[in-house]
Amino acid sequence: WTEGLRSSLVVMLVGAALWAWHWLHGLVRRDRLTTLWRVQVFLFGALLGVVLAVVPAALVLYAIIEWFFGRPGSDTAAAHFASTPAALGTLVVGIATWRYHRAVLSEAGAGQERGGPERIYRYLLAGAGLVATAIALATFIALAGEALGRPVTEFVHAPGWWRNPLMRGVTLLVVGVPLWLRYWMETQRAV
Repeated sequence: WTEGLRSSLVVMLVGAALWAWHWLHGLVRRDRLTTLWRVQVFLFGALLGVVLAVVPAALVLYAIIEWFFGRPGSDTAAAHFASTPAALGTLVVGIATWRYHRAVLSEAGAGQERGGPERIYRYLLAGAGLVATAIALATFIALAGEALGRPVTEFVHAPGWWRNPLMRGVTLLVVGVPLWLRYWMETQRAV
């Protein structure tokens, strides 16, 4: 029961009580299916859940492939994977948050046009996937450029310098392409 844990617990309890009162009392009963309700569900619920799921999944994936194929910064697996339990906990919370808000949306009416908040949600996620993919491709192009100038870079870089940037690019590609394709294709189908 450190000071940080106690203060985090208080913030969590107060936040949960305020969220429950606002959500259960206000939005669910009075404002169901209004634009405000949709903004809450899509942008502050489902979007947050996807972010809380995708980011830790990418961090865990990067830690795994860096350990096996890259140049890890730690000598022991315990030190290298020390942040993995927290990331996995965040991943579980993100998946639960996303699934809960998707269930709320499907209960409210899956066939209905949801309007602006849903479009914003889809565009933000498709854009995030596209940016991650673009950064991955830029990383690959930069690595190829440096590999072509190999005699010059041998004096600047240590042996195996390319491994970790390549692993970051692969991680961004593995995360970005499915995210972009899923939400872009949903947007295209809606249009």
